[in-house]
Amino acid sequence: MGREKLNRKLKLKLKYKEFLAPNSDNKDTIHLLHEEIEALFLMDNLGMYQESAAKEMGISRSTFGRIIKRARQKLIQVLISGAKLKIEDNKDDLIVLIASSTKEYISVASPGEAKFLLYFNLRKGKIIQQKAYINPVILKKKRAAQVLPTFCNERGANFFIAKEICDGLRDSLLSKGVYAIKKENIKKSNLGDILFN
Repeated sequence: MGREKLNRKLKLKLKYKEFLAPNSDNKDTIHLLHEEIEALFLMDNLGMYQESAAKEMGISRSTFGRIIKRARQKLIQVLISGAKLKIEDNKDDLIVLIASSTKEYISVASPGEAKFLLYFNLRKGKIIQQKAYINPVILKKKRAAQVLPTFCNERGANFFIAKEICDGLRDSLLSKGVYAIKKENIKKSNLGDILFN
């Protein structure tokens, strides 16, 4: 069993949690997770090395490396696009959308072939809410990179999981602050482990 997110030591408390560039007409919101701002603070503000910062957060160095990479990618997208930056101070909640062939259970599919997008709201690694949406790629008959990033962003998704993810879709999702994960087999029981490692 992987390390649960709730075991991460997150100490940083923020006074301001939303930022928007003056005169920006970009309506997108990029969500920076609590663990991501914590990693940025430890490494870029306090000047800690990855190994020391990982120990401070109670995670492995490789996990810390993935967190800091995601955080920096999201910040770059905010600076380039002028999107609103929202820092998720609740360190225990995550939203994930999974491309699936069925809505009854997780059957991971490619974004263009999945009939459904399964929505999961996780708190402390446990599913507290789930829904099934008809895949907007099929509904609108457009390419995945044209519709999925906005769809995910509008639902506050932090992660998008599919069997295959091309570079264009990955970049488009990241531009909306959504981190893409390529996986073939997922069970609801290990969803938290996949996201928190």
